[in-house]
Amino acid sequence: MADKNLLRRLIQQAAEAAEAAPESLREAAFNQAFAYLSGTPAAGDAPRRAAPSERPTSRQRKLQPTPDRGVADGGRDLGALDRTKYAEQIKGASRALDRALWVLHAAHEDLGVDGLTVGEICQVLRGKFRIAVKEPAVRMALDRAGKEVDMIRAQGKPTVYRIMDAGEDALRAPKDAGNPGAQRGKSPSRKTTKVREAKQAKSASSVDRPKRDAKRRPSSSSSASSPAALLRELRDKGYFGTPRTVSDIADHLRVKRGSRINTVSLSVALMRAVRSDELTRDRRQDGTYEYKRNN
Repeated sequence: MADKNLLRRLIQQAAEAAEAAPESLREAAFNQAFAYLSGTPAAGDAPRRAAPSERPTSRQRKLQPTPDRGVADGGRDLGALDRTKYAEQIKGASRALDRALWVLHAAHEDLGVDGLTVGEICQVLRGKFRIAVKEPAVRMALDRAGKEVDMIRAQGKPTVYRIMDAGEDALRAPKDAGNPGAQRGKSPSRKTTKVREAKQAKSASSVDRPKRDAKRRPSSSSSASSPAALLRELRDKGYFGTPRTVSDIADHLRVKRGSRINTVSLSVALMRAVRSDELTRDRRQDGTYEYKRNN
């Protein structure tokens, strides 16, 4: 029974991914998506790692131009991404990796496209957000991202990068607002570091031990008010008996619970609930998703 449910989910996810392809390429897109999701090599070709003599040098990759067009390689239309929804996050990111992760997150969440090539990521950054980027820099950042991305390599095709849970967590993690040097991607000066350490030592010496212990004690309310916990509470109370959008859920939590949750954090929690079969989702005609309880 578990195998049937897994197969049903894989078919549903592959069908969602294939919807973004033109009608003439939808069948091929479904087959490729199902092969990626199930881990089965397409057309019987096992991936082969290129020999060192066959790999292009960094100079050769740099000289390869990326066409600036509205439709990405493979026929996927990425022009439907909502620029205003992610403009602040992408333009505010200082690292190539952060910008690439935001593009991967947006494509997966809004278009149902689970994985993009470096060329597609750069195309979105240039064409949609008017950010000058270089493919070698983005490729190097993604190759060094570790558990934040998953790389899918196929013979004769460009590498496809998918955002993983660690990458979603990295996007939701608060940035170091108290360190201006970190925001600019630069190390703080030695003088700034010494001054900060002196202030921290003075502050620590003036606070008695009971207060320090109280600060270290985790708050039970923080975990109870997390997006995942709030979604489980709404599910148990029957809120998802009717399909709900992200905006509906955020408005309900703000009005009924007084909880102001970032829509990006809420979207990540919803995505994980769908993956764990706690909820299911359907795409509406306007491209947004509705979430309901998985009976």
